[in-house]
Amino acid sequence: MPIWLILTILSVLAVALADIAQKVTLTNKINISAITNNFYLWLSISIMALITCLVFGFKLPADFVLTTSIILKFLINGLCYFMAGSLYYQSYKGNSVALSVILCSVTSIVTTIAGILFFGESTALLKFIGSGLILVAIIVVNYTKNQKLDKYNIYALSGGILYGISYSLDKDLVGSMNPLVYQAIICFLVAFFSLVFKPKLIIKESKLINKVAIKSMFGAAFLFYLFQVCLFNAYKFGGELGKISFISNASIFSVFILEMILLKNTSDLLKKIIGSVIVFAGATLIVLAK
Repeated sequence: MPIWLILTILSVLAVALADIAQKVTLTNKINISAITNNFYLWLSISIMALITCLVFGFKLPADFVLTTSIILKFLINGLCYFMAGSLYYQSYKGNSVALSVILCSVTSIVTTIAGILFFGESTALLKFIGSGLILVAIIVVNYTKNQKLDKYNIYALSGGILYGISYSLDKDLVGSMNPLVYQAIICFLVAFFSLVFKPKLIIKESKLINKVAIKSMFGAAFLFYLFQVCLFNAYKFGGELGKISFISNASIFSVFILEMILLKNTSDLLKKIIGSVIVFAGATLIVLAK
């Protein structure tokens, strides 16, 4: 089994647990906003990555040159991640985690297109069939008798599109440096943009944070740290952008099960089951594509 595939599977397990922890944070009785959550989450991940770099002595490659183009890509990616996280995690306030994850799977369509256009990845028919199945899953979970698109679903979809852009930039940037160094920089930028965008809100809500929020927030940060370490190294070891993204969507099953067991949430059960199966089918086709 390729190293990139093992790392991707490990990242799926980590992000599923992290998503459940985020649901606990964002539905806590103190009502922390997605932006405040973003700030503490990403700042914590950046600090963890920086400490790891210092302990193990990771350095930038000798031939690495910090150009204007690279700086611009970092800033754009930090802003995209900030906007994606703010929108996606805001959807947790109205959606179950499983529904948000299914809707966010639109990320895979974005990364597949980016992989083909910018990284020379294959244009196999199975990739497009898989993308079509993802769209079907999104339609299924949004289907209601009055056909009204819920605002929380729009948050999840918008976040997924922006995450797709960010993952594509990750693939481009992480190849030129150590993944942990990259992680420390990009996560700090996301926290920075959060603070710049809503400094008063973050300061105000910081005073309200309780023990439950602290545990869930920093537990999620550690799990996301592990997720990113595995994900960025999967890119480093040659994993295709589209394939990694689609395998990551397998986390929907882990989230689905954990949400039922840990959060006792069985709402929209049929939608979740059908959407999960369709997403998994699409992911399988993409992995099989040559």
